[in-house]
Amino acid sequence: MKSEETKMMMKYGKIRLFWVVFGIFLLLTSGVAVAKINWEYHKSISGAFDARFPSNYKIRSNPLRVDEHTVIFRVEVVSEVEDDDNPNAPNKVYSIKVDQTTGKGLGKSKVNDLLARDYYKYQKFAKAMGGKIESQKDVDDFGFPGKEFYFTFEKDGVEQGMRIKVMYTDVSRVEAALSGPQSSMYSFRSNDFFDSLKLYDGAATIDGKPGDGWEEYESPLGLFTLVLPEKANTFALGPPRFVSNQMREKGRYTLKDPVLGYKTFFNFFGYKIKQKKNFDDVKTLLFAEHISKYVTNVTRDNLKFDERMAPDDKYGIISTKIRMRGLEKHPYMTAVIIQALFNDDGVVVLEYLGSYPHVESPLGKTLFSLVKFHPEKSYEKENAGADTAETNANYDDFEDSVHDDEQEEDGENDIPGVQVPPGKPEAPATSSSKNASSPSDDTQTLKATIKLGLPDAEHEGGKDAPEASPSPDGQGPKKAQDPKEKETKVDPPVPTEQKAKP
Repeated sequence: MKSEETKMMMKYGKIRLFWVVFGIFLLLTSGVAVAKINWEYHKSISGAFDARFPSNYKIRSNPLRVDEHTVIFRVEVVSEVEDDDNPNAPNKVYSIKVDQTTGKGLGKSKVNDLLARDYYKYQKFAKAMGGKIESQKDVDDFGFPGKEFYFTFEKDGVEQGMRIKVMYTDVSRVEAALSGPQSSMYSFRSNDFFDSLKLYDGAATIDGKPGDGWEEYESPLGLFTLVLPEKANTFALGPPRFVSNQMREKGRYTLKDPVLGYKTFFNFFGYKIKQKKNFDDVKTLLFAEHISKYVTNVTRDNLKFDERMAPDDKYGIISTKIRMRGLEKHPYMTAVIIQALFNDDGVVVLEYLGSYPHVESPLGKTLFSLVKFHPEKSYEKENAGADTAETNANYDDFEDSVHDDEQEEDGENDIPGVQVPPGKPEAPATSSSKNASSPSDDTQTLKATIKLGLPDAEHEGGKDAPEASPSPDGQGPKKAQDPKEKETKVDPPVPTEQKAKP
């Protein structure tokens, strides 16, 4: 009896041992699988979202510091996952991409327009892939509007699918995407990926010093130095462009909003003139050569000017802001801030031109604050025999060359869906500054000495409310034009995203 009982205990002991060993085996093998596809909560550095995401991700991040507290981002996180159950199946690719506006924010009506544009864009994308949109629906996640798309296509003879969810916050466009076998598009894991996406308003708060790690660009004549984001920064369409002759210089740095597609122009002008100047003298210059490009029928009394001396009292600063009707070429550009820095050695004029929300954002103020004004350097260059022959030859053609380069590197219109005819657009008639306020005798000399030339043709069309009225041809306010005046026109691209330090 005792031996039978012993045999039974040994038998059950072996069975228990088998299941223990088998359980350990399953645990180990499942542990290997989990290690290969480990999911975790990923919180974006942009502050725009967090979501469950495979841990084997790669990230491309491109920050732009707006001021001492705020950084905006273009960032994309991507993960490729193999199908363990079917090694021959296409890999599943998960991605979340964030683009943040360079303006003050995105209004509700603007978001509706952007969602309509997204639908048009994905239709074109599906068609280009030889597929079609199978479904699309509006979504609203805790007050954040968006759309979800599902389309199918064939690649290498295999039916595949792509599922995209695009959402908007007050400053961000967030695009979550999944591609892979059609059968996996609505699996538990796929649904969990999309359902776990949580959005947040606002840009990232990361304290730092504006301009740290940025690049310096000294103007050809040496009147000033710009401090701008590194060349690889994808918020800008390339480095600044300059042209100059012996007495004047000008240039442009172009930013492009990755959400709206709007451009913002940071224009800069240098006047090399060694003579006494005061605030009224510089106002005369601003009306004659800058303000008159954007508005007409305005006087000094119509505009509010801020006049002050630099902290070290070495030069004066005068600035004004203008609201206007949109430019013909860039109808969303409805505001410009103009600032002049001057002393007895020269004048530098800065323009920050774009849509009103972009001009109102802190970025323009940051770019202005980083400009280094040193007109005395221009005379050091002159004494050293600096050669300006090459820039002289290109001065009048600057606008055309910059526009061509920008179009080539940009590769898309400002506003998708708006067709731009091929070829170089004709320059609209330029205007003289006869309607500017009349200068006194002593400031007439200043104007004649440092006159930069005609206003940029593409800037025609601006006007202030409600006195200025558009010209019949829609190009902006008409002003008297000297038939001898030569027409000119002014207009630089998104490199690949890469990790960068804010």
